[in-house]
Amino acid sequence: MKNNEKEYANQYKAILNNLLDVSARDASIFTSINNKKWFDFYTVFGPEVLNFVFKNSYFDIPIIETNLKTIYEKIEKSTQSDELINILEEYNLITSQNQIKKIQSDFENSKSLYVNTFKSQFQKQTIKWKLFLNEANEINEQNNIWPMHLGFVYIKVSLDKKPVYAPLFLKEVHMAIRNGKPYLFSDSDIKINEKLLFLLETHKFNLEINTDFNGWSIEKLFNYLKHEWRDFFNFNVKLNSPFIQIDSESVENEALEFMPGIVLGLFQPSGGYLRNRMLEIIQNNELNQIFDIEFNKTIYKNKVKSVIDNPKVSIFKISPSNFSQDKAIASSLNQNTIIWGPPGTGKSQTIVNLLTNILVNKKTAVVCSQKKAALDVIKKRLNKLNIFGLFMLNSRGMSKKDFYRPLKKYIDYLENFEETGTLKAQKLINQSQLNFVQNIHNFCNDSKFESAAKVIIYLQDKWNLFTQELWNFILTLPNDLKYPESFNFKDEKDLKNYLLRLNHLEFKFWNQNYKKINNSIGKILFEKFNNLNLNLNYLKQLVKNLNASAFEYINDLISILPEENINQLSDIDSLRIYITKLIINKIDNFNSQEKSEYADFSAAIRLMTIEPYKFIKLFSSMIKKLFPIIIVTPEIDLSAWNKEEFDYAILDESSQIFIEKGLPVLYLAKIKILAGDDQQMRPSNWFNARYVDEDSVYGKIDSLLDFAKSLGVYNILLDKNYRSNYAALMTFSSKYFYDSALDVIDSYNENLKYQPIEVYEINGLWDDNKNIEEALYAIKLAKINLKEYKKIILLSLNVKQHNYILEEIVKNHPDLEQAINDEKLLLRNIENIQGDEADLVIVSISYDKNTALHSTFVGRNGGKNALNVAISRAKEKMIVLKSLKAEEVNVNNDNEDLLIFKKWLQFLELSNKEKKNYINKNKQELSQEVTNEYSFQNALKQQQTTYFSSSESVLFEEIKAEIEKVIENKDYLDLKVNESIGTLSVDLAIQNKGINTICFIIDNYDYQNQIENYIKINDLKKYIESKRYNIYLLDRFKWEKNKIQILDEINQIKPFDLWDTLIQEVKEEKNASSYFDNIINNIDQNDELSTQAKNEVELIDTQLDQPVLSSPQLLIAQETLTSEKNVFSENNLKEETIEIIKDDQIDNSPLLLENDSNLKMLTNSIEPVLEIESEMIEENSSSQNSNFLSPDIWEEIEREIKENLE
Repeated sequence: MKNNEKEYANQYKAILNNLLDVSARDASIFTSINNKKWFDFYTVFGPEVLNFVFKNSYFDIPIIETNLKTIYEKIEKSTQSDELINILEEYNLITSQNQIKKIQSDFENSKSLYVNTFKSQFQKQTIKWKLFLNEANEINEQNNIWPMHLGFVYIKVSLDKKPVYAPLFLKEVHMAIRNGKPYLFSDSDIKINEKLLFLLETHKFNLEINTDFNGWSIEKLFNYLKHEWRDFFNFNVKLNSPFIQIDSESVENEALEFMPGIVLGLFQPSGGYLRNRMLEIIQNNELNQIFDIEFNKTIYKNKVKSVIDNPKVSIFKISPSNFSQDKAIASSLNQNTIIWGPPGTGKSQTIVNLLTNILVNKKTAVVCSQKKAALDVIKKRLNKLNIFGLFMLNSRGMSKKDFYRPLKKYIDYLENFEETGTLKAQKLINQSQLNFVQNIHNFCNDSKFESAAKVIIYLQDKWNLFTQELWNFILTLPNDLKYPESFNFKDEKDLKNYLLRLNHLEFKFWNQNYKKINNSIGKILFEKFNNLNLNLNYLKQLVKNLNASAFEYINDLISILPEENINQLSDIDSLRIYITKLIINKIDNFNSQEKSEYADFSAAIRLMTIEPYKFIKLFSSMIKKLFPIIIVTPEIDLSAWNKEEFDYAILDESSQIFIEKGLPVLYLAKIKILAGDDQQMRPSNWFNARYVDEDSVYGKIDSLLDFAKSLGVYNILLDKNYRSNYAALMTFSSKYFYDSALDVIDSYNENLKYQPIEVYEINGLWDDNKNIEEALYAIKLAKINLKEYKKIILLSLNVKQHNYILEEIVKNHPDLEQAINDEKLLLRNIENIQGDEADLVIVSISYDKNTALHSTFVGRNGGKNALNVAISRAKEKMIVLKSLKAEEVNVNNDNEDLLIFKKWLQFLELSNKEKKNYINKNKQELSQEVTNEYSFQNALKQQQTTYFSSSESVLFEEIKAEIEKVIENKDYLDLKVNESIGTLSVDLAIQNKGINTICFIIDNYDYQNQIENYIKINDLKKYIESKRYNIYLLDRFKWEKNKIQILDEINQIKPFDLWDTLIQEVKEEKNASSYFDNIINNIDQNDELSTQAKNEVELIDTQLDQPVLSSPQLLIAQETLTSEKNVFSENNLKEETIEIIKDDQIDNSPLLLENDSNLKMLTNSIEPVLEIESEMIEENSSSQNSNFLSPDIWEEIEREIKENLE
């Protein structure tokens, strides 16, 4: 195969080079000590600790940097500059000639500086190891590769004039901080550096390392190599000695040289398998055949339609889904598919439902993602079905027990299985619904339709009593007679007498109606209707416009009325039983060899002694039989599987997978499914530069998703956002990244004062790639909100800001550090936030007007995608700290990424209402502002087929008129037409003091003969319902059936008691205010801060002393202001964006009163209320929306609050 590399070198050079996964900065290829990510073990921990690690296979030991103490003690004893220089050189601490010159020119000051530095480092060494551990954890979270290793047996060699200085062997280690002291432990076996070995083999260095090192110590391996290599290499090196730091330029030897030392560091030594698999694919000339693409794209659409429109097809679901998700499942089960999943649209639920159908259909799948977190979500959502999947993941600190425990549970379950159950089919659409959609147009335009619908609803289950003869009889009943409103008579005579009395005919024997009642009417009515709750007068009124032929019309109409699909989810226990039976049937048919293999397989699981990777290779055949689903990351060795051996390959977050890493996984499956979003971040690599070849598609495209999209793989958009509870959190992304085709609406909320996005103008300084003012205020906000939200993300737009915040937390805020350990607080930068979400996201932009924005991450190519990821993480709230205004950003016409960033800043400076309705603009303006490559016309077309106009229908006007009658004398209720609840509107909304209390969608059968549109309108109702709205979807039948109930419900609505709600919130949150103040005081006074940090906090307190409180708390503060200073006066209104008042601004503030010690706190605290009030006054004056209250109402609120608090 190595000979073939040259043959394919030119055509596939980029993809093969990138699979080497190495660069000059890769520590697995060239190691350099920097005492942050890589440490000389001997120098840092001393010979005794190294010797213990050297001799023991497994260990768990405290690690203390004794060398630091040794160094500063030696320096203290030094008497001249040469002596000091020699000490520093001994420990590889001289990095430049300038350093030597400074020591020689000022020995005493240099000596003092070094002593203090090393003493300080010795005292703070735990912080260093916490940061080191955090770095390892972040790499593991991003790549599912645990990077912390001991590297040893270093090889120095020049390969094609490229320097190599790397460990041949590695031992995985872990670190824990216990009682403030770092511990290093390992129960892992020694492994080979695959990257280095691969490079050496390609350059004809065949080391032939085939020995099993299981359970060996480093010492045992070292002695073994000395013996085995005695005739080939000069292996006379000492590992229990310092590591030799060398420059890459000094590596000139072309023969292998072995070097001393052991390095503790972050290594990613994977390689080998992926490249070998790619070479296999290339050699077989199959790289261009992985995707089989149809020229005629209607073939793909028709396959989906054939599933959606077929009432015989079952799709099983264990997670609720919408129509776009169902379409994605239908497509994926039958053909290569891209599931285009913007943030929060239920991509993982779709994958889980897809896997459920794969299991039921006796198929197999490999599920792959670059991010372990994405696979963990799938595992969790699979719930009781996850036992059928083998999770081949390299989790942090995963032991053999962790790997084998679920396997043991699985085989115990199989071996003791005795459950029974049946599996019911689940239909996307049933036959009656299909008949309805195909035929309703034949009825709804008929003049008889409205009357017939009313008859059907009124009679309901009584219609089966009617015949043509009885129908004709009803039609011919005299209109001048009155009839019973219910039938409950003893006998026919009793009924006749009642009719005669009712119509005052008891003694009018000559009257024709008297004769009819006695001769036929009484008899027939008694025979047909007695003991029925039937108001014949009302029925006569309903049929007055119908004739004899209407009987057949009604019969036919009833025959097409749909049955509702009530059970949307499959029973997961029934599914598990069914799938288990399929597995057991396989086992029951094992031959003698397979039975013997299973015995070994189950014994290995129960003994838990074999390394997981060896277990998988050893028992791959049995794994294939017992595990229909395999869950992996791209780097996992799947050499036991061959081309198209899986039925399906599902690659989640495929926009984050490099093309060269994803294609080998897809190669193993018949149908390829890629889930992801090309409007989010491209894949990134912590260590590597990439090889680019403009002449090859494999050298120009990074993302596997982009590659599949470029080939024309059929894609389906998941079009409804469920993550964000407020439209304002996603309207910017929907407009600029998804052509406004992504639906996002507010969740139902009675809290009119809630602001989903808060913006603080910090006015900090961008210095040394960080903004200290923003960082410290972000930490303060995190502390304040820690107990208010289940999960918080503290996000920085650059790495240095992120690192500064992390260091500050580790040094001075143990509560936040604990929250990080508990995963309640996530620290992220813009490069590694993809896949995370939280209730609250605090964003520190960091930049100021002097920042060179074109060179920042958001200003570079791909920056807009990163921004889209960053601003779409919040479920409940986003707080943005910024020191930069939109008008201060200068953009070149060709920098689209920076232009999007500027537009986002402009968006942040809008009012809450403007943010919510950001994309509700006219179509022409929307078309002009679209910035991504998806055409506006396609998005518009999708919207037009999804949402249905009802404003001119007879039913719409009828319902509107009926509601208006009910609310006519209820001044607290208002009926809104086409009311916006985000990117979507409802046809009618009843508002109770501005709150959408009941919403209506009117169904006029616009989906005639279009089954998709029928599903969509029902899907729309489900989506709005999922946001906790009280909503009705009314067609003519549902309106007639529920009209009385709906109108009664409206009539029962009481005025929304805003006063009691606010008073209760004040009472509940009054104590919270003092609690927040205590937290802030603790930040400033009680934490042990470094001198620099303490000064920074004191500075920030004078500038940023603004408690972040909710409106009731602010009302408490507002009470104390005198009436002479009307804080709600129009002259004092502030902008929506909160600007922090600095000291030099305080004297001039119109809100301050002299000689009031609380004025500064009150002024800052009251600003959010001012913003809300400004918006209220503005909106009330325009009469466009009654969601906000006028100043006189606020005055009444204040009076009521004061009375209740007293």
